[in-house]
Amino acid sequence: MRFLSKSTLSNVRGVGPLLGIAGVPPGNTLRRLQQRLSRSATAIVMLAPLAAVGGGVNVAPLGVVRLVSRRPMPRISRANSLMLSSMVAFPLTWIG
Repeated sequence: MRFLSKSTLSNVRGVGPLLGIAGVPPGNTLRRLQQRLSRSATAIVMLAPLAAVGGGVNVAPLGVVRLVSRRPMPRISRANSLMLSSMVAFPLTWIG
């Protein structure tokens, strides 16, 4: 799997002096970059189900806050009511 070509890396090295950078630090090779990107992609795939569960759990309190936000009220009261409804709905959902 190739994320960056060698020409891209050479372009980065060519821009270094313009930015006041001596060059690409030693050890940052194309192979090492590909390994880091591969590890990051793996972590994202492994953590995606947990993120989906978290999103699903927080849909209900979000709905409550949206219902409160659609009620007709003065502008100054809207912010207060949204804050209070959020402070009540989200922790109640997390508790149980």
